[in-house]
Amino acid sequence: MPSEVTPAPLGRRPWHLALHMYVAFFTLCYFVKGLYFIFHPAPFFSLTQHPRTDQIWMYGLAALFVAAVSLFIILRTYKVAFALLSRRLAGRSPAPALRTDRLLVLCCTVAALAFLIPRAGDVVQALQTGSFLIRRSAASWEEFSSGMLGMKALFMQIQAGLLIILSVYAVQRRDWGLIMISLLYFLASAITSNGSRFQLLSSILLLPTLYYLLVKRRPSHRNLFVAGIYGAVLLLPFLAAFLLVARRSTGSLFATEQVFIAALVSFDPADHLVNYLYVLPVDWLGTRTIEEIWQVVPRALFPDKPFLYGMLALQNVLYPGSIGNHTGTFLYGHYPMSSLAVAVDFGFLPGLVLHALMTGWFLAFLDAGFETNSLLLVALFAMNIFFLYHLIRVGIVNHVIMGLQSMFIPLLIASALRWAGKFSLTWRPVRRPT
Repeated sequence: MPSEVTPAPLGRRPWHLALHMYVAFFTLCYFVKGLYFIFHPAPFFSLTQHPRTDQIWMYGLAALFVAAVSLFIILRTYKVAFALLSRRLAGRSPAPALRTDRLLVLCCTVAALAFLIPRAGDVVQALQTGSFLIRRSAASWEEFSSGMLGMKALFMQIQAGLLIILSVYAVQRRDWGLIMISLLYFLASAITSNGSRFQLLSSILLLPTLYYLLVKRRPSHRNLFVAGIYGAVLLLPFLAAFLLVARRSTGSLFATEQVFIAALVSFDPADHLVNYLYVLPVDWLGTRTIEEIWQVVPRALFPDKPFLYGMLALQNVLYPGSIGNHTGTFLYGHYPMSSLAVAVDFGFLPGLVLHALMTGWFLAFLDAGFETNSLLLVALFAMNIFFLYHLIRVGIVNHVIMGLQSMFIPLLIASALRWAGKFSLTWRPVRRPT
C-alpha cells in the first residue's frame, strides 16, 4: 500500500482514499493481468490478440515494466502534490453556510424531481420485470449521427453532477429530507442504469459511503477501510468468477483458467497495452491526444465533427474495422484503450511521464480536497471515487475532458448559485408622512 505523507489540514490522519482505490484497480488491471499473460501458456484476450502465443510472455513483461514505471512516478508525484495541496487548502471552509446555499439546494432539488418524475413508470416496470440487470436499449445511428445523443448525454451528466453535490450537502447538514431525495435519485439511477454494472454499483454504494466517511468514520477505522478497498477490488472479481464457474461449469470448480478468464475479462487495460507494444503505432506528434478536444464540441452544433478522432482513431489502428465508421452502421465496439496505451501513444516516454505526473496531481487534489470537508471539494471527490477504474481505462487527459460536463460544469454552476445566494431582494414599505 502507498506510504503515508503529510497530515491532513484538519489535524486528522489522511486516509488517501482516491490513491488507494486507484492503486488497487491499477494492480488488478496491469500487474495481476500482466502476470497472467507472462505465466499462462495460452492466455485469453478480451479482444484481438496481436502477438503470437509464444511471444505474449515477452510483451506481457514489457507491459509490466511500463506499468511499474508509471506507478512509481504517480506515487512520487502524489506525495509531493498532496503535501503542497494540503497546506494550500487548509483554510477552506469546512462546511457550507445555510442561508447562502438556499438557491443551490432549490435548484438541485428541482433537478432531482426532473429526473425522478419522468422515470417513475420505468422504475416500476424494471422492478416488476427484473430488467434493471440487463441492457434494454441502444441508441440509433440517426440519433448518434445527428448529435442528439451527445446533447442528451450532456444535460444528463450535468444533472447527475448537481445531484451528487446535493447528496454531499444533505449528508454534511444531516438533512434527512434531502437525504431521502438523494436516496430516491440513486435508487432510480441504479434501476434505470441500462445494464451498466459500474453505474449500478456506484449508485447503490455512493450515498452510504458518503454518510460513513462524513459522519461515522473514526481514526481507528482507517486500516480496516483501506484494506477493504484492496480486498473488494482484488478479491471480489475472483470470488464472483468462482461462483460463475461453479454455476455453469461441468468440470472442476477450481479450474484456474476459467476463474481467471471470468474474473479478468472486464479488466482489459493490459490487453490493449500488450497489443500496443506489439504494433507500436506511436503518435510522435501527439495528434491523437490533441484531437480529444473534439469531445467538448457538440456534434449537433458542428455537424462536420469527425467520427474517428483521438482514442477512437487509436482503436481503429489497433483493431481495424472494430468501430464500423463509414460503413453505414452505428459506431459499435468502443473499447477504451487503457491509460498506459494512451499515454505512450503521445511520443512514448514523454507521454508516459507526463500522464503519470498529471495523474498523481489529480489524485492528490481529490484526497486533499476531501480532507477539507468543503462542499464542492468533497463533491469532486464523490464524483470520482467509484469511477477511478474509468481513469485507468481512458487515461488522465480523456478522464478530465470527459469530466467537463459531469464534474466541472456542475461545480461551476453550484459555485455560481452559492455566490448568487449571498444576495437577497428585500421590500420595505414606504411610510407616508402623517
